[in-house]
Amino acid sequence: MKDGFISFQIPILGLDQGEHRYNFRCENDFFASFEKTLVDNGLFEVEMVLDKKVDTIEMVFNIQGTIETICDRCTAPISLPIKGNALLVLKYAEKESEEDEIVFITRDRDSFNIADFLHESIELLLPFSNTYDCENTTPKPCDEKVLELLKAQSKKIKIKKEDNPIWDSLKDLNLEN
Repeated sequence: MKDGFISFQIPILGLDQGEHRYNFRCENDFFASFEKTLVDNGLFEVEMVLDKKVDTIEMVFNIQGTIETICDRCTAPISLPIKGNALLVLKYAEKESEEDEIVFITRDRDSFNIADFLHESIELLLPFSNTYDCENTTPKPCDEKVLELLKAQSKKIKIKKEDNPIWDSLKDLNLEN
């Protein structure tokens, strides 16, 4: 087990059936502990509801936080909000193994560490593009000059597409024969 992940260790053996709530905080030290990570600078609050049943343990995670990154649209530094949910199911079995979001554990297992699952879940919530609607944020983190240049360039491209006579002649083609 990695150092510092003791707080992500969930006791299982002797845990009463029913719902149990846990809160976790994933900061820069957490992400730096992983050999390969997509998050260099981030802060996430995680609420977990653990529901222990006779044969399974369901863990529902509500993940909210931000990553510090560069906006892909205007290249300004931004705090990109990230939020989502994840589900992990532990199921009792004769042998320990894993399948997607189901982890098979033996009944004598005393605890389960969720650090790797949390890291993976947060990375899966990251967007493909580091942009967001910054119009409702005060002060606006975006570089207004770059956004104006992009807007002007977009207008030029639209005008060029509309004034192209080659496309106008293709519109009149009858392709039904």
